[in-house]
Amino acid sequence: AKENECQNLRLKSAQQVQNFQSEMAKLNDNLHMKDDLLSELHHKMSVADTRYQSETISSSNVIFTLQRTLSQRDSKLQSLENDLELLKVQFGEQSESLLMKSKKLDEVQKEFQLLEGQCLESTRESTRCVQALKTLQEESISERVDLWRKIQELEEVKQTSDAELMQQQN
Repeated sequence: AKENECQNLRLKSAQQVQNFQSEMAKLNDNLHMKDDLLSELHHKMSVADTRYQSETISSSNVIFTLQRTLSQRDSKLQSLENDLELLKVQFGEQSESLLMKSKKLDEVQKEFQLLEGQCLESTRESTRCVQALKTLQEESISERVDLWRKIQELEEVKQTSDAELMQQQN
């Protein structure tokens, strides 16, 4: 009878060990799955960072080009203003020269108005680029915050799973 009781206890112990090992395997699978999800989130965050950096560089290049164009146009405007002043001095006393000066002044004013319109358009384009960059930065910050929250949630789940696993092992 004692041998039968021992045999029953051994079978019961073996069943409990097998159940425990099955639970351990499930927890390990769960843990691996959560680790995979965490790795995927880290990868997505890295991709988002790369995209943000790329967009920032691209926007910075556009802004730099626009600033250079504005600077060149400002220089041309200054040159035209200097030419106009020179014309005033050179032809200020001569009546024939005044007619030429008037024609040149009209041309300069037309060119000035054209350049002024181009400068305004460049300024608008620069403003749009700056706004687009701000929007990208806000989106990137939002994406980072969302990814950070997801990582935190997975870290908490992983810690809980680790704690359950340790508890079951003990």
